Amino acid sequence: MIKNIYEILDEFELAPTKQEKKQILQQNDLFHLKELLKYTFDKKYQFYVEDKFPTDYIEPDTAPGIRYAGIESEIRRTYLFVKGDPTADSLTEQKRKILLLQLLESFEPKEARIYFNMLKKDLKIKGLTEALVREVYPDLLS
Repeated sequence: MIKNIYEILDEFELAPTKQEKKQILQQNDLFHLKELLKYTFDKKYQFYVEDKFPTDYIEPDTAPGIRYAGIESEIRRTYLFVKGDPTADSLTEQKRKILLLQLLESFEPKEARIYFNMLKKDLKIKGLTEALVREVYPDLLS
């Protein structure tokens, strides 16, 4: 069974050494994790995103592990928020806000925060740096 992205990141954050942190990333060599890291640390990606987490966000009332969607299936929709993407650039600010809110509300609350933090280019995960990502995945970032 594939771990939720927040389970991987929680495990990463609890690892006491840099080597153990690297091993966690290597052991979880998943497309959606690498995409999350790429969007967070690659400077070529800039996003249309508000400064603060949406105030009209309604937290889903599902139990942990039960959700409508997850980052692993929805990371492909990130292009909707990338500055310079023709589709994203053609959307109105209001439409982007609605799409982001719908996306965040389809995730578990912890995943919603991680996704939003990715758009803000700061996952807020202790020890997770661009330098470490470049060490583990040398070809991931431009």
